[in-house]
Amino acid sequence: MVPWWQALLILAIVVIIIGFLFSMRVVRDVERGKQMDHGVGGRVSKHKIRANPIFWVYIAFTFIVLAVMVYYIFIDPEGAY
Repeated sequence: MVPWWQALLILAIVVIIIGFLFSMRVVRDVERGKQMDHGVGGRVSKHKIRANPIFWVYIAFTFIVLAVMVYYIFIDPEGAY
C-alpha cells in the first residue's frame, strides 16, 4: 500500500499541474484579447454564498481529507503510521 505522505504528495502534484494548465489557458485567452470578466450576473448576486468559488473549495477539500482518512482507517490502517 501507499504511505500517507506519498498519497498526499501525488495529490499535491496533480493539483499543481491542473492549476498550472488552467492558469496557462487564462493567460492565452488574455493575450488573445478575450474578455475574461463579464461582470456579476443575477444568479451570483442572489446567491452570494453558493456562487462563491472559495466556499466550494472548502467543501471539496473537506471531502478529500475525509476520503483519505477513511482510506487509512478502514482500508490501510498500517499505512497511516
